[in-house]
Amino acid sequence: MPRSFRSSLGATLLLAVWCCGVLSAAESLEALQKKAVGGDAGAQYELAEMFFDGRGVRQDFRAAFALAAKAAETGHAKAQFRLGSLFYEGKGTDKDLGRARALFRESRAGMEAQAEKGDADAQTKLGVLYLRGLTAPPELETAFKWTQRAASTGLPKAQYDLGGLHLQGRGTQRDVNQALQWFGKAAAQGHASAQFQMGLACAEGRGMARDLDRAREWLRKAAVAFDTETADRAKAVLAKVEAGDLPEPRNLATLKAAAEKGEKDAQFQMGVALGEAQGVAQDYKKAAGWYAKAASQKHAAAQHALGSIHVMGLGTKKDAVAGLKWWKLAAEQSWPHAQFDLGLLLAKGEGVEKDLVEAYKWLSLAGRGDDARLREDAMVLREEVARQMKGGEILEGLRRVREFKRAGETP
Repeated sequence: MPRSFRSSLGATLLLAVWCCGVLSAAESLEALQKKAVGGDAGAQYELAEMFFDGRGVRQDFRAAFALAAKAAETGHAKAQFRLGSLFYEGKGTDKDLGRARALFRESRAGMEAQAEKGDADAQTKLGVLYLRGLTAPPELETAFKWTQRAASTGLPKAQYDLGGLHLQGRGTQRDVNQALQWFGKAAAQGHASAQFQMGLACAEGRGMARDLDRAREWLRKAAVAFDTETADRAKAVLAKVEAGDLPEPRNLATLKAAAEKGEKDAQFQMGVALGEAQGVAQDYKKAAGWYAKAASQKHAAAQHALGSIHVMGLGTKKDAVAGLKWWKLAAEQSWPHAQFDLGLLLAKGEGVEKDLVEAYKWLSLAGRGDDARLREDAMVLREEVARQMKGGEILEGLRRVREFKRAGETP
């Protein structure tokens, strides 16, 4: 390594560490710094990660960039990935998507080899590559597999990422309960973003009853993190908690009592609470039970929700035929979201017989709803369907649209 670079790298590190004001970790940081300045790519990478995450030091993307760049020159796969992420996000350097993708491609083979050998850090990063489609089209199930393997080793970053996959339903079924379990594991190990997620869940009553004391506990920990972005988010939510500036949680006891009396909207809302984990643990089976009660009373939103439970296999086996039945009942009541989903299902023909004419009809009707985004999506999809149809089929679809009458309307 040229002497001039060693000097500049050493000065960068000294300044970054001095600015951190982290005296308790000074000796370990100094030892790692000496190795990094001496050309040890492993040490350079470890320090880059510390500065990138704000782990034990004040977050500093410029320092992370300088360190990752030197380690990447040696072919260090994980450093190549980190350098690529900095170019990709424009942190510590100018954004450069071309260089970012090139670095991601360079890093992939090396990280795959390390991941196969059980390197949890490489497994986690490989999960990100597959999830975000940084080197090829996204492969969500593969991303989930690698992230799950890394999380099982106890790596906090992987546990946090796995919680996010469960929360968003990416590569797996959406499961708020599992998400909170993994966030909790990472938070207990001091992962700032996981602490924020736990604090937010406690404050909002997501997957549990609202617990402001626990919310304060987690948010205060996240608020002093060296990760400044997470710390700022935690401070903002904590301020709302302290000011009492949070929406009133729904009274589930009152709602349940009304639902048990047969009030269909209350039954639907109970399904929403259980399905979306609003103030309670998520329970798709119980949610489906309440949706079914409301759906039997011709509640269109409940019929749509129940159809989604079946089509997506939430808490049950996937059953597109059953889903189609409930979506059609809601669609016939002019529920736009059901009309859109029904049109999409019939256009794809996944689990049901493909029917482009009916798909065209329902998408056309969905395009008349009040939701501007839904109208736009319906029209775009309808045009895609139309490209697969013959002229006579389109005319038949238009005829069915003209003759459509909302359920209950007189012809």
